Order: sequence, then structure tokens, then C-alpha cells
Amino acid sequence: MMTHRLFFDYTHNPATTCPCLRIEIHSPKRLFFSFKCHTILKNFFESAYSQKDSVYLLSKLCDMKKIIALLILAASLPGIVAQAQSHNTKCLGVSTGYLFDTENVQIGIFMHLPFAKNWRVAPSVNYAFTHHDLNEWEIDGNIHYLVPFAGRFSFYPLAGIAFQSWRGNALQSDKELSNTRNKFGINVGAGLEVNLSHRFNLHLEGKYIFINDFNQAHISLGLGYKF
Repeated sequence: MMTHRLFFDYTHNPATTCPCLRIEIHSPKRLFFSFKCHTILKNFFESAYSQKDSVYLLSKLCDMKKIIALLILAASLPGIVAQAQSHNTKCLGVSTGYLFDTENVQIGIFMHLPFAKNWRVAPSVNYAFTHHDLNEWEIDGNIHYLVPFAGRFSFYPLAGIAFQSWRGNALQSDKELSNTRNKFGINVGAGLEVNLSHRFNLHLEGKYIFINDFNQAHISLGLGYKF
């Protein structure tokens, strides 16, 4: 949460002391901004004290409120931009998924590694629990293109490659005695990501795996820790 701290210091003798206004802004990224407006404040107070008029002083104070508001807005802009770009950050997480054709439940770990403003590489390693005497290890390497919307949400299409290693007695036959199949394939799909906080995000992802003998749809839910 971004907080604003406003410091103001002035003495009654503008001839000997230059007034100083300092605005400090602390964001989650520990950004720090400090502004000193010596000339503006000095001119303001010199003219105010020379008039020695309370009405005139009040009118000048109103003008100063506008200046201070503009300074705060200008100092806040870098933090606003940083928050807008936080949708594409390094991330390490865990996921669970489901393979529709073989009916296997998966668990896995993944990483998100940005390499451009809206682009990232998403490698993952997954294990499918045994079902119908079949289990599987899978390594994916996908590329995401993020399209942020509504503040904390991002939609992304994805494409990449998959390597699957299936094992189980169900793979054996009269022509094939081995109970192992190693296959390469292609992933195509899309996902929806939500920034839960500046440290965590949640994504829902669906894809279709084009792979010989094991073509099937896949859906997963993942929780990531941003660093």
C-alpha cells in the first residue's frame, strides 16, 4: 500500500532561511521521491508577509494547495507505472491439473520468466498419478503473451512444446512388450491470471496437447509466488 508523507518547514524570517517542502512517497518497491521547492515557497511567503493581509495570505494558501497536489501526483506516477507493469514478473509456483482422455490427475511445479514487456517463458514439470494402469511424467516449455485488463487480471494465449513419458502395463501388447512410451508434442491454449497481491497470483489454464497416441485436452489451476 502506497503512503504519502508530507514535511513542511518554514521560519518567520524568509530573508535568512529558505523555506523547504519535502514530499516522501514510499511504495511496495521502496521507491523514494523527494522534492524541494525552495523558489516557489520563498516567493510565496515573501509576498504574503510583505502584504501583511490575512485575506491575501489565505488566497495564496489556496494556490499552494494546488501546487502541492500537482507535486504529489507527479511523484506518484512512477509508482503507478510500476504497479501497472507488475502483471509480468518472475514467478515460482505449484499447480494441479486434469488430463481428459486418460483421466489422470496431475500435480506440478512451474516458473514464469519474463523476457519482454508482455512476453514470458513458462517451463513446468508435472506428474500424472496412476489411473487405468497409466502414469506419466511431463516437461513443458510454453510461451505466454499477456494482455492485462481490469487492473489485476491478465489473459494470455500460449503455445509451446511438450515431452511426455508414459508408463504402465496398459501400454503392453502382443506387438509391443515395452511398458514405456516417450513422446514429443505441441501445446496450444490460453489462460487467465489474477494478481492476488504483490507477492501471489492465481491462474486458470486450458490447453490441447497434440501428441501421437495421447492427444487430449488439459486444464490446470496454479498458485504462484512472485519474486
